[in-house]
Amino acid sequence: MPKPITQTRSFQHLLTLSPPPISELISPERFQTHCIKSKEVSFNYACTALTDEIIAILSDLCEEQGLIEHYQSILNGDPVNLSENRAVNHHRYRAKIPSSYTQELDRCKTVALDIRKQGIENQAISHIIQIGIGGSEFGPRAVYDSLRVNKTDYIPITFLANVDPTQHRNHLKNIDFSSSMIVVVSKSGATLETQATLELVKEAAQKSGLSDAQIQKRLYGITCKGSPLDDQIDSSNCFYIDETIGGRFSSSSPVAAFSLYLSLGATPFDEFLLGAQAMDVHSLEPRLRYNLPMMMAAIAMYDHSVSNLPIRIIAAYHDFLSAFTEHLQQVDCESLGKSLDRENQALNINSGALLVPAIGTNTQHSFFQLLHQGTVPFSAQFIASKSVLDAPSPKEEINFGHSLSNCIAQQIAFAIGDPTSPKAFPGNIRSTCLILEDASPKHIGALWSAYEQSVLFQAALLNLNAYDQPGVSLGKSLAQSFSKPSRSDLLSAAASILNI
Repeated sequence: MPKPITQTRSFQHLLTLSPPPISELISPERFQTHCIKSKEVSFNYACTALTDEIIAILSDLCEEQGLIEHYQSILNGDPVNLSENRAVNHHRYRAKIPSSYTQELDRCKTVALDIRKQGIENQAISHIIQIGIGGSEFGPRAVYDSLRVNKTDYIPITFLANVDPTQHRNHLKNIDFSSSMIVVVSKSGATLETQATLELVKEAAQKSGLSDAQIQKRLYGITCKGSPLDDQIDSSNCFYIDETIGGRFSSSSPVAAFSLYLSLGATPFDEFLLGAQAMDVHSLEPRLRYNLPMMMAAIAMYDHSVSNLPIRIIAAYHDFLSAFTEHLQQVDCESLGKSLDRENQALNINSGALLVPAIGTNTQHSFFQLLHQGTVPFSAQFIASKSVLDAPSPKEEINFGHSLSNCIAQQIAFAIGDPTSPKAFPGNIRSTCLILEDASPKHIGALWSAYEQSVLFQAALLNLNAYDQPGVSLGKSLAQSFSKPSRSDLLSAAASILNI
């Protein structure tokens, strides 16, 4: 099992090395040699500071920290979430081995496809409202956006996460509740934002003329058995997850599956699961130079924890991946935003970076100026697909080419800058690039798993528990205390500035 990373021989060796400028490493040949390919996704790291010596030491560190053994422990169902003494089982929804997880997913699929075909009270389903926050919204919304790129026969989904009622009013005002399904997602079943939003949606449905009984027919839940949400919804309308399914890793579970089967039909999400499962298998490759997620993790750790680059830009060059970059922010920051290791010892080095989601080419016209000439240290990761649209028009082909050329141009500009310019473009900015062969659901699933696995590998390198998030609870508990008469003078004084 992993041990404190600062106690490893390999990490100490990395601290002694000063990599040369990227301009001295980069070459046409490096784009071929510094690339890991699976059938669905490629990872190019030509524009990094990694020398052969550094790669060899990172490989030793991965062995020293037992990354493959840790991953195998996850797959075996061992309680790797030490703080909560739980297994981490999100992989089981996409595994080929039948289990209670795949059985519940099959039940979810059967019910969703039946509703999609039969409708509700002799009406075809026209809309889906999914209520949930955090992993109950980021992941499902990102999968939905990614899988419907080339579909025209889908049922639209509105995701409601933020408790702010202005969002709800705008989203709900044109929805026909008589032909809509309401899906509520909360593992605990007691999330304040989710419960409050559910009540507001029920109120809107009642105002539209639906009775309480009609609302219950349209109301489905994804939660743990015995939760407060489970008590509010008919058991035949509930699909269950358990405490081993972390919200940010739940995109393969009923958390996303029910609404997506209902919206898109069977094939897209089934293929998404196949792609994720293929990358899960690929991740068992023990050699660093051939394991795509492990190399992603090793480079991220090197940049953040050895070279002290506290920010990573995630720049996707397709709009359909916008929600995906936000999902990645949650997966990475909640998992790696820790200052204590698995033994509750102070880490004393940088753990995860602050991920900044970006969509090219839009953000080239906002904060890329700071990236090229500012003084804040960072690294970057680009995401692009070789093709996206089915049967694109000639004009669409031209625009798509503009998008990809900008993606590559930014990567090269980061790497080498412009030494001839008097305006100071120093370059030497590290970046990597993830490349999809196409935007099919299977390839999207592989991309999903690659990021999940890379975060788990990075946590193992750093000897962190990637599966809890105690910091999330601190602000929640303070917010709930505002309604209590016994709240502190400090909270009362702070509350007064917003009249609460």
